[in-house]
Amino acid sequence: MHLVQHLRRLAELRERFASRNGNIGRPRIFRNRDDVLDTLNDNEFLQRYRMTRLMFYDLLGQIRDNIEHNTKQNHALTAAQQLLIELRFLASGSFQQVIANTIKVNKSTVCRTITRVTNALLNLQNSFIYWPSEQECARTSSIIYQSTKFPCVEGFVDGTHVQIVKKHTSMNSKVGSVNDARILLNSSLYEKFTEQVLPYLPNGIILGDAGYPLLEWLLVPYVDHPGMTEGERRFNKAHKSAPCVIEQIIGILKRRRACLKELHLRPEKCCKIVIVCCILHNYCRHIPLNEDELNVAVDHERDDEDYNETGKVAKNAMIL
Repeated sequence: MHLVQHLRRLAELRERFASRNGNIGRPRIFRNRDDVLDTLNDNEFLQRYRMTRLMFYDLLGQIRDNIEHNTKQNHALTAAQQLLIELRFLASGSFQQVIANTIKVNKSTVCRTITRVTNALLNLQNSFIYWPSEQECARTSSIIYQSTKFPCVEGFVDGTHVQIVKKHTSMNSKVGSVNDARILLNSSLYEKFTEQVLPYLPNGIILGDAGYPLLEWLLVPYVDHPGMTEGERRFNKAHKSAPCVIEQIIGILKRRRACLKELHLRPEKCCKIVIVCCILHNYCRHIPLNEDELNVAVDHERDDEDYNETGKVAKNAMIL
C-alpha cells in the first residue's frame, strides 16, 4: 500500500471512530493576541508590568536565549510575550486563568510559560541578590549614621510571610513557616558572619527587631522594663526608626509584586517565585515610588528575649 493510501485510510478510520463516539474533532482555533508593547503607552505599561518599557527590553535581552521556542510554528509565543505573561502574573496576583483570558492563550500555556520564564530569571539571582561590596557598605553605613547615629551598620534584617493557598498551608518568604530567629540561624548570612567572612567593615553590624537573637554582629532593641536607663531609652528610640527601612522595602516589594499576598502553587514553585520577585525588585529599584507605595504601612513584631552575652556587650558599648 502506498504511503498516500495509508494516510487516507488512517484519516477515514479516525473520522469513523469520532462519529461513532459523537465527538467529531474540531480544528484548533488561534485567537488574535494584542501586542501590548504597541497598544499601551509608557505609563500604562509601567502600571501593568511594574517596569519601564526600556527595562523590559533590557531584561528580555538577558533571558531571551533561555525562553525562546526553538520552533517554526507560526503561533508559538515569542520571548517577549512569555516575559509579559510572567511579569503580569507577578504584578497582579491574578489567577492563571485570568491571565490566560487577558493574553488570549490557554491556561496550560500560561502555567508552562510561568515555569519556563521563572527558571530563566533565577539565573540572574547572583547578579541582583548579593551582599554589598566594602565600598557600598561604607556608603550605606555613612547614610545610616547621619539619620540614626548608629555606627558601622551594614544593613538590616527582617522577614515576611507568604501565604500558600493550594494545600491550606503557608510559608515564610525564606525557608518555611518558622520564626525569624530560626530562619536566620539556618541561613548563609549567619554562616558568613559566624565564620567572619562578613562584615566587611571593622566592627560592622546589622540591625534587627526583637524577633531576632542578640549577637555580636546583630543588635536588637532592649526589652522595655521599669528600670531602663536613659541610655537604653535613647538606644531603643534610634533603633526603632532604623529597621523601619527594611519593613517599608518589604511592603513595597509586596505592593509591586501582588502575587506575594497569596500564591496558589506548589511550595517548591512558590520558593522560586519569591526569589524572582526579589530579583525584579532589585532590578527595578530605581523606579520612583508612587503615592500608594510611599504610604506603605509597617508593623513591628516584638519579643521579650535577649541572647548572647557578647551581643549585650556590643550593644551596651553604643550607649552614651
